[in-house]
Order: sequence, then structure tokens, then C-alpha cells
Amino acid sequence: MNQAQYLVSNAISFNGTYTQQTGALQVTLGPAGAVSAGAQWNVDGGSWQNSGATVTGLSVGFHTVNYKSVTGWTSPPSESVTINNGQTTSISRNYTQQTGRLQVTLGPSGAVSAGAQWNVDGDGWQNSGATVTGLSVGFHTVNYKSVTGWTSLSSESVTINNGQTTSISRNYTQQTGRLQVTLGPSGAVSAGAQWNVDGDGWQNSGATVTGLSVGFHTVNYKSVTGWTAPPSESVTINNGQTTSISRNYTQQTLGSLQFNSSTYTVAENGGSIRIYVSRTGGSSGSASVNYATANGTATAGSDYTANSGTLSWSAGDAADKYFDVSITNDSTLDNNEIFTANLSGASGASIGSPSQTTVTIVDDEKPTISIAATDASAAEPSDNGDFTIERIGITTGSLRVYYNTSGSTATSGSDYVALPGYVDIPSGQTSAHITVVVKDDNDEEGSEIVKVTLTSQSSYDIDPSLSSATVTIADDEGAAPEISGFIPERNSFQAAIDTIIQLHITDSAIGVDYESVTIHIESDLIYDGAEESSEGIYDSTGKEQTVKGICRREGTEADYTFVFQPSSSFDYEQKVDVAVSATDKADNDITETYYFYTVMRTFGKNVKVNSDTGTLEQNRPDTARDSKGNIWIVWDQATSAGDTDIYIAKLPAGGNAFESSVPVFIGANSQRNPAIAIDGSDKLYVVWEEYANPNWDILLLTSTDGIAWTYDSGSKPFQVNVNLDPTDTAPDPVTLNPDIAIDSLKKVYVTWEEQRNDNKDIWVRSLEGDVWGAATQITNEPSSQTEPSVGIDLIDNTAYIVWTDARNTETDIYGAKSTSWSINAIVLVYGETNLINPVCAISDGVLHVSWIAEEDGYDTYVVYGNDENGLPFTYRPHINDDLEEGKVNKSKRSPAIAVNGTKVFACWQDWRDVANNSDTDIYYAENTGSDFGTNILVNDDVGINIQTDPVIGIDNNGNPYMVWVDNREGNNDIYYAGAMSVGPALVTSEVSAVSGDTVEVNDRLKVEIPAGALVADTTVTIAEMVNPPELPSGTFGVFYEFSPGGLEFNTPVTVTLPHASNECPGYSIYSVYWYDSSVWPPASPWTQDGITNVQHIELSPTLHAVRFQTTHFTGFGTGGGFVPAPVGGGGGGGGGGGCAISTNSQGNAIEYMLPYIFYIVVLLIVKLKDAGNRNKKDDPLIN
Repeated sequence: MNQAQYLVSNAISFNGTYTQQTGALQVTLGPAGAVSAGAQWNVDGGSWQNSGATVTGLSVGFHTVNYKSVTGWTSPPSESVTINNGQTTSISRNYTQQTGRLQVTLGPSGAVSAGAQWNVDGDGWQNSGATVTGLSVGFHTVNYKSVTGWTSLSSESVTINNGQTTSISRNYTQQTGRLQVTLGPSGAVSAGAQWNVDGDGWQNSGATVTGLSVGFHTVNYKSVTGWTAPPSESVTINNGQTTSISRNYTQQTLGSLQFNSSTYTVAENGGSIRIYVSRTGGSSGSASVNYATANGTATAGSDYTANSGTLSWSAGDAADKYFDVSITNDSTLDNNEIFTANLSGASGASIGSPSQTTVTIVDDEKPTISIAATDASAAEPSDNGDFTIERIGITTGSLRVYYNTSGSTATSGSDYVALPGYVDIPSGQTSAHITVVVKDDNDEEGSEIVKVTLTSQSSYDIDPSLSSATVTIADDEGAAPEISGFIPERNSFQAAIDTIIQLHITDSAIGVDYESVTIHIESDLIYDGAEESSEGIYDSTGKEQTVKGICRREGTEADYTFVFQPSSSFDYEQKVDVAVSATDKADNDITETYYFYTVMRTFGKNVKVNSDTGTLEQNRPDTARDSKGNIWIVWDQATSAGDTDIYIAKLPAGGNAFESSVPVFIGANSQRNPAIAIDGSDKLYVVWEEYANPNWDILLLTSTDGIAWTYDSGSKPFQVNVNLDPTDTAPDPVTLNPDIAIDSLKKVYVTWEEQRNDNKDIWVRSLEGDVWGAATQITNEPSSQTEPSVGIDLIDNTAYIVWTDARNTETDIYGAKSTSWSINAIVLVYGETNLINPVCAISDGVLHVSWIAEEDGYDTYVVYGNDENGLPFTYRPHINDDLEEGKVNKSKRSPAIAVNGTKVFACWQDWRDVANNSDTDIYYAENTGSDFGTNILVNDDVGINIQTDPVIGIDNNGNPYMVWVDNREGNNDIYYAGAMSVGPALVTSEVSAVSGDTVEVNDRLKVEIPAGALVADTTVTIAEMVNPPELPSGTFGVFYEFSPGGLEFNTPVTVTLPHASNECPGYSIYSVYWYDSSVWPPASPWTQDGITNVQHIELSPTLHAVRFQTTHFTGFGTGGGFVPAPVGGGGGGGGGGGCAISTNSQGNAIEYMLPYIFYIVVLLIVKLKDAGNRNKKDDPLIN
């Protein structure tokens, strides 16, 4: 007790402090427009806060939230919120925008009818009286549409009040002008010439009509007698201006009066002669002329009756008028006599020429006799000839005319029925006929003649200039004409695409009738002897036909040579049909039809694209060409760290080597599978897929030079696909296989395949300017759609996408176009086998697609189709030509396609010629008609190497080129090959066959053609080769084409080819070779056949030349040889651009290895070292 008391009495005192409970408040305001206009909030009257801000340290309990007033917006009312201890209270509130309406009425009605409209703040145009609603409170701009012929209203500002309609009325002012018309000449004006506008009142010359509305008006001109008025016409009236025009009437001419012939002939016993007068040059008004006869050697009264008078014509009458003169028949033996008739005193017309005509009176007492061969060409067995005996003078009584057949080579009685030696002209008739009746025999005697000569008698005179005539009898025992000397050879292969077409037509016995000769090429008429443009020339260059040019005829009727030089080249691997018909002078005829094939397209030396020299892997190339002709190639390149980046290289236009490759994008992640497109301003767009574990994206960069690239914000490429999770906290969809295309308006389309769930769909997104459109999902099927390819129809800028689609049992090819991306996917191709790897190209409104058709586990066929005959594709030819029944055909993969007009170019990866190894090659084919031609091997490597992932493009000359992945150097590189072709002409000249000429680019590169070397005048061209071939070891080449192809010379021509002196240092022996494709096996395919007189010339210290003679330009490579089957492991390349063709598509193939320079003159100057430094046995090129 004492202790307790002590404790109580000694108690300790404590002081304590309470802690206030607080919370936080966050307010989010909307919409964004209100926030942008200044919307804010505060709590309990404190400072204003922005949307989304958080105020902390608020005491637990109730607090008042206030909202700031914002012009044009109704703010939320103040409100009480509860704050809880340690918590953030979050609320969201929206302002309500204040709006009103605007109505605008326009006038007058003429302006409204002409198209007057208005809009507010640049939005859509509105008609007069329309009301635009939902306008925010405040000021808005009203704009007025420009209307032709009316003065537009100026834009103005109007105030919109909350919940009210603001109404205004505005009027356009019509624009007017004036028209003044001056007429001439003064004679027409005096005669009453006037004009009006739009059919209103007639105006005098020089008058001005005012108040005409701006625009087109019609001016009419009044008809005036004796004058031709100008035609009605349209004139343009401009605002506030006077349009002045001057027009002249044309006085109508009255014409002239003249005899319709300057001579007339009448027999003395003819009774009378009718003489005609013609009115020409105009028939306005009435006209008349006097006529009168006058004596010559004939005397009026005794030989004829004089006559005179007047001939008259009414207005518009242009018919001939006539008068008759009576002839007196006497019994006096007179010579022929003449009198004249003359015109004078014309009224309403002038007197033309002839104003005098001479009439000859032929005495009827002794006629004049003549003979003519009216059918001079007779022929065995039964084609008769004919002579006509004619008399001039008296026709009363029968007249017997005598003749003989001396001078004939044909025998009377055996070659023709014997003639009696005379013929009777019946009374009243002026002529009689002598028929040469041909008698057929079996003698081969050539043509013979029957000559009939008139003999004199006292009863007639003989016209000395027409006293004899000849009929030729052609023998029918001679053979028909022969056709020979064909260039190119009949039914041959590998003719130059610029070949001449030459042939001989011979008939030594009778002669060829060149007028009967016709030559058709591809059904186009290129020669018609009956319609020669000039002697020996038929020019079809101006005709509307495919094949045209100049065909020349040389030689004699015993042997005509026809040389046709087309004005444009044939296609590659084109079958050219030729049809020739001819008849000799005995009507023996021949028709010959034949064909030749032009050369296949071939490809030049394979060129490495990427410039790295290490072992980095390059893959998945793509290519595009800009408007300047530069070729761009992109690919993905591995790094030493194991990821990949995107690289690009450029082949400059006209160049033969790629510039150093440079990166497009280098990142920490894997960048792969790029695609490239170029717009009309040569801006480059490169798109690719990026794998940034675990996210996949489609990225894009642009550049104007291929060096500096434009990035999105944050120095990152543009992201094309739309992520599911923008915070990157979860994996994005798998986005792969992008492709890109750009239309003529620079609208960019990017497509890709995207896996969001358990299947893949096709997506597309477009870019216009700098604005991306929304990503569009094209397919939404439970099964997968993959491998999209996009192309543009530049006719209407429609984009097409094709893809592999698994919605049916097997995979098919489907497609869609930009007019209905997400509405309707259309099946393009379907079948019982899997169809994969589709690619597309569009040209001239036609969709072209290629794909792979699988069969029995192999990717067996490369197939092509188009939509010319509707969908699905009905015409689906195989592109690959190694189709053999009963055999498993080797796999194909990765087709690529390009189109130039109607020409379709295709390439693919091919396993053919492989025996149990993984070697593959790149093959090419093209379609210039209904089917694809020979498959051509593109890669020129030797050994077991792999070529994959080909893509194809078209250079600025319209020729194809290819890019692919190639491991010939031990790792994957990017390689390029361009089609061998002829560049622009360095010189073109027409060379005369008679005089010859020198065709030269300068005094160094030239061909000297002597007189007589050419069969016919020929246009000769020298051009450089593009993408030349790989040269044999130890040689250097100068690559020119001398055309036309197939040209052969009667005597050698001299060719001079310059080259740099450093290409032949110290060599003393020079030889010129050309590649002879007929040689197989190719132990020594290089030949000197036709090459003579080789000389080496030093033009300067730095420039040398080789000069030689040859008898032909081209014509090389028209044959082939057997190719043995691959042995052992096989091998993909080694052909150096050669190719394999099959003569029987059903199997039992005979393959020809056709050289890659068969269609040009490639001249290789061989540099030879001393014999002691080289093993000649190992070099077939050494002499």
C-alpha cells in the first residue's frame, strides 16, 4: 500500500501529437478538344490543375471540385468528392461542346445553275440554302466556289452562337463582255453581208454587241448572193473585254467555157460531127458563148456546112452543151481535110482552153490499115493469141487485108494452126481479128513468136508505124520457178532477231514474172510485184501491219533476188512464218512456205552484287529500277554477332559494275526478308521484317539516294504493322513476308502475313504522303493465308494482292484488289494439288500470276495464268519444259515474274540435272505469244553449287535481268545477270550495193563495204553489246554488233575494231574468233571461219586496233549437237548461259547446248604469249 501510494503520488506526465489522415485526388478531363481549349480543375478553390494531374495531401473527408470555364464548351458543375485515408480518388469528367448551325443562300439563280456553292472552314461544298449543323461556337470562315462567268465572292468570317442558326444570303455578279465583228471585202458588205451572235438580230460590219455573258457564243454569217459566207464559229467572251474578229466572204467564181477536146475526127461518109463545149470552175449565175466554124483545108459548102450560134447555161448548170456540123460526102478521092470551130463573146464566164478545136474529115475513098497484137501472150497448151486489123476511113463494103508471117520463130502448122494469109473486114465494121490458135507439143523449146506483117494492096493504105505485130507462145514443158538461197535457212533455228530475209526465185527457161511474186511474213504482205512502190522496191513501212520494212528486187527474170530488211526486230525465240508465191511467163507457178526461229534470249556474265569479301551470308534479295535506269538491289546480310541487317547496292544506268553495297539499317535485332519499290520521283522505299525477341514487326525506311534514309520519330524506322500491345509487355503477332508496291500517284501499299492466334492472315496498309492509313485485315479464315505478293495496275492505280490460301483441302491461290480489300477474296487458281509461292505483275489491265504446283511431294511445275478470260484462270500453261511422262520431274521453287506490255518474263529455282545432290540452278523463260519458250539456264558457274531465291526485273531498255542467292564462293552471295542485248545504235547508214560505202563511228570503229559486196542496198548499223558474256581464259574482247543479222557479202568487207593498248602489251600474234554454236562437243567452239587478213594497228600510243576481213556479219549458230547426260554428282551450271531445249515435249529429249553469243558478232582478239611460256596443247585458241 505504501508503495502504491508512492507511485500514484509520483506519477509521470506525457505529451502526444495526432497525425492527420490524408488522401489524393486525380481528375481526368475530356474530350481532347476541351483540354486543348484550356479545360482545367481545382479542389476547394485552389490552383488550377491540368487534366490527369494529381493533388496530394488532401484531408480525409469531403472536398469541392471546381471546373474552369472554357469558351465554346459547357463545363461540368462543381461537385463534392470524398477523400479516403491513404488512397487516390480518381474521377473523369467531360465538357460538352457548344454548337450552332449555319445556312447560306446564294443567288442569282443563274449562278446557282452554273455551279455556285459554299463551304465552311474548307469542308465539303454545299448547295444554296443548305444548313451545316454541329459547328462549334465562335468564328468560322465561309468560302465561295469559283464559277466560270461569275465573279466569285470573297471568303468571310461568321459567328456561330450556341443552339442558334446563323443565316446569310450572298449574290454572285455575272461577268460580261463585248463582241465586235468586221466583215470584208467591201464588195460583200455592199452586197448585204451581216452577222449575228447566238441567232439574235443581224448586225452590220464593225458593230459591237454588248452585255454578252462570259464564255462561248456562236457567230453566224448571213448568206449573200454571189458570195460564200464564212462558216458559223464559236468565240470566247472574256470579262470586261471586247473580243474583236475579222472575217472575209469569198466571191463565187463564174467558171470558164471551152471545147472538151482540141481535135475531132469524122469519116467523110459519117453524116455529121457533134462538138461539145464544157463549163468548168464554177456555175454561179447564167453564162453563154458564141461559136462559129472556119475553113481550113476543108471548104464550107463543098466539104461541110458552116455553122454558128450561141450556147447558153442557166445558173447552177454545169452540163456540156453541143452543136452539130454536117459533113458532105463526095466521090472525089481527097486526102484528109480539116476545118476549125472557135469560141467567142463569152458572157457570165471566161473563155478557157481550148477555145478552138480542129475537125479532121477522113476521106472514105481509100482506108488506112493498121495491125496490133491485142493478146500478145499465148502459151501452150491452149492459151491463144490475138491480132486486130483496123481500118480508118470508109467502112462501106467488105475489105480484104493481106499479111505474111515471115520473121516468126514459131512453126506454122506444128506450133500453131496455119493462118490463111488474109482477113476480111466486114462491111460497116472497122476491124477484124486474126486468132493464133496454139498447138501443144511435147518439145521443150522455150518461147517462140508469131510475127504478122501487112502486105500492100491497091484497095487500102498501110499505116507505116503499125504495119506488123508479134504474139509470143510460151512453152509449157519448162519447170515451174525455183526458190532457193534462203537467208535464214528454211526451217532453221537461231536466226538473228534483226535478220534480213533473202531468197532467190529462178526460171532460166522462160523467166519469172516478177509482177506475180508475193511474199508474206507472219501473214503480213512485205512484197507484191504488181504494186511496187518504185522500180524494184516494195515499201511497206507505212502500212498498218506488224511486220514491215523495205523489200528490194535485184537481178533479171532468169534469177531475181529478193532482200527484205524489216524496220524493227523480231521477238526472241519467235517462230517466223514465210510464204512465197511466183509464176513464170508460161504461168507455171510455185508456192513455198517455210519458217525459221529467232534466237533465244541469253544472259551475260554473272556479276557479284555485294561488296564484302568475307564469309558473311547474304540472303533474300529484291530489286527495282528507277526512272533513270539505275538498278537497285536489297538483301539481308548476316553479321559476326549472328543477327542480320539490311543492305543495298546500285548498278548505275549504262554501267557494268555495282557500286559498293551500303547498309539500309543496322540494328541489334535480326532484320531480314526486305522488299523494295521506287515511286515516280525515284524515292526508294525498303520494307522488311524485324525479329526483336519476342516481338515481330514490319519496318520501312525511305531514301532519295540510297545512302541517307528517313526515319520516324526517335530515329527508328517506320513501323508498318499495328501492335496488339503498344507497351511491348507481351509478344506482338508474328508478322512476316512483307511486299511493297507503289502506284503512279505515289500511294504506297505494304502487305504481309500476320499470325495473331493459331492461323495466319493477309494484311495490307497504305501510305499517302506522310500519312499512314489504317491496317486492313484482308482474310479472316480458320486456316492460314500466307506468301502475299502485291502489284499495281497503272491504268487505274488498282492494287492487287495474291497469296497462298489453305481454306480448302489443298492450298490454292487467292487474290483481292484495293477496290474491295476486306469484302471479297477471289479464288484465282484451285486444283487437286498444293499450289504455293504465288507472285504477280500487272500490265495493260491484265493480272499475271505465276506459282508452283506440287505433285507427289515434289514442287514439280512452274505454272502461269492471267485474268484475260475471267476468273478463275482458265489458261494455265507450264513454264518449265522438262516435262516427261512416266518420270518424276525435278522440283521447282520460288518463281518470279515481270511483265513488259504483252511480254511475260519468268524465272525460278530448279533442281533439274541434279543426280543425288543438292545443287540447284536459276532458269528463265519468256512468253511473247501464247506459250512460254525454251527454259534458259542463267547462272554461269561450274561445279556443284546452289542458286536460290531469284527475283526478276526489267531494265530501262525493256530487257529482263535477274538477281539471286549464290554459294559458288563457299558462302551465300548476291549475284546479278542481265539479258544480253544490243545497245543504242552508234551509227546507222544506208549503203548502196552499186557503190559501197564505209560505215564508221569514227575513223577507228568501222566496216568498209566495197562496191558490189552487197546484193541490194542495205541499212547497216553498228551498236555496242549490253551485258556481254564471260570471255575464255587468255582473251580480251570488243563487243559490237554489226547488223542486219544474216547479211552475207559477195566480196569480203573490212572491219576495224579499236582497243586500249594496255590490253595487248607486247603480243605479236593476233587472231579473231567468233563462237560457232554448231560445234559440239565444245573442244574448240571458237572458229576463224570466214575471218581473213588479220592485222594489228597502232593508232596511237594508247589506242590500238585489229583489222580483218569477213564475208558475213552473223548467221552463226544455226545448228546444235547432242549433249551427254550428266555424270556422277551432276552439276548445276557450267553452261555459261547456255540452255537446254527438247525437240519432243513428250519425252526422249534431244538436248542442245546453244552458246550465249550466237546471235551477235562477238569478236574476240586473242592475246598470245611466247610458246615457251604457255602449253599450247591446253589452249584450243592458239594457232
